[in-house]
Formats: sequence, C-alpha cells, structure tokens
Amino acid sequence: KVIGYVYLSEYYYNVENESERSKALDEAKKLARQTQKKEDWAYVNFGYAKYYLTLNKNEQFVKAINQSIDTFLTLPNENFILTNAYYLQYKYIIKNNLETDLRQESYKAYEYAEKSKNSLFIALSNTSNSLVSYKAFKAALSSLSLLLEDISLIFMNLPDLSTLKLTITFPCSCSFFDIVG
Repeated sequence: KVIGYVYLSEYYYNVENESERSKALDEAKKLARQTQKKEDWAYVNFGYAKYYLTLNKNEQFVKAINQSIDTFLTLPNENFILTNAYYLQYKYIIKNNLETDLRQESYKAYEYAEKSKNSLFIALSNTSNSLVSYKAFKAALSSLSLLLEDISLIFMNLPDLSTLKLTITFPCSCSFFDIVG
C-alpha cells in the first residue's frame, strides 16, 4: 500500500494537484509508521525526495534521497528503485548547477538499470552517461581554452624579436642562433 500511495503522489504531480499529492505522501508515511518496515520507509523517503525536488527544498531532498538510497542498498532486488533514486540525484545536481562530478550518480544509475534489466532505464542511463561525457569534454575544452589564453599572453609579452636572426647551417653545427644587436 505504501508504494501505491507514493506512486499516487506522482500521479497528482503529473495532473498538477499539489494538495492531493501531499495527502498521498502523508498516507504513505502513516502506513509506514504502522508497518515499521524499512522498505516502506525507503519508499516514503523516495516519494518525499521527489516532492522536495519539485519544491526546491534542497536540504530536505538531500536528506530524504540519501535515507532512501541507504535503505534500498540493504534490501535485495531493489535495482529498479535504486536506478530511479540515483537518477533523481543526478537530476538534482543538474537542476541546481552544482559544480559536482556527475559520474558517480550517472554510473550508479546505469549499474542498477543493468541489474534491473529494464531496457528503458538502461537507455536513459546511457543518455545520462553521454551527457556526463559531454560535460567532461566541455570542461576539458574550457581548461584548454584557458591554457591557450595563457600561452597567448606569454607570447604577447615577449620582447621584440625583430632583432633575432636565425641562422641554420648545414651540416648542422652547434650554433643555431646568432643574435644581432
């Protein structure tokens, strides 16, 4: 029943009914209190994490998603939900433009997608990995651009080289440059 209420809250999110969404999550929490099963609490935390993410309640999101993941990692056969949870972390990092290495969340989402054997999640995880690779490539290009700017500044600040005369003698001798001054 807890899972049903968590996914019902998603339905209410999709039809833009925040009050019913909140009620569905409250019902899930009430049931989890009654059962005291750790998997029920993991689903409740997962539901609240999604809820907090849409409301930009970042501290609550981080706490709920971490509690959910920590619990699901201790349970067998929860690969489907772990894929969702890691993908949710990934979305959080992207949404908040955090200067964070996304590879861990992306690879974890892919790892659990593979274990779940869900082809849609595997495809989504591959797309996430491609985006991470693109962001890493973009960061490397940015670093390269800064390096080229530095090199350019070095060359712009060199002394006047018009008085430098290059003399190359064949067969090669030890003296390559003759400075005329």
